[in-house]
Amino acid sequence: MVSLGVGATMIARSGDPYVRNAGLVGGLSGMAFVPLVAHAIAGETRRGIWFSLPLLVPVAVQGVVVGFYPNVLWRAPAGIQWTTYASVAVSIFGSIFGVLDAVRAGEREPKSAPPSISVVPTFGDRAAGALLTGSL
Repeated sequence: MVSLGVGATMIARSGDPYVRNAGLVGGLSGMAFVPLVAHAIAGETRRGIWFSLPLLVPVAVQGVVVGFYPNVLWRAPAGIQWTTYASVAVSIFGSIFGVLDAVRAGEREPKSAPPSISVVPTFGDRAAGALLTGSL
């Protein structure tokens, strides 16, 4: 969320379209890594990678868009601006979804040990047998 705040500040405070574009792409790229960090904290880094990969698509789209329209936020055609707004929305909601999934990581852990059974042969004075123990 810090990257989104820094990017929004760059967009709002700068008059230079290149700084604004850097704020836009920087904010989106930071949001793409939020699920990865949240899952890494929960001990599920691989799952976090899978939640972060789709969020790199809006970053790539905006990287291409700002290359063609340097002043994308104010002077681009309406369709391009809608693409920008959709990319921001996908990044925000995707990051929130990834964090909520990481919060529920404890619910995916097994509640108890898997069932186990052991058989131990026993031999005594004029006796032989087996001891069956375990849990289900």
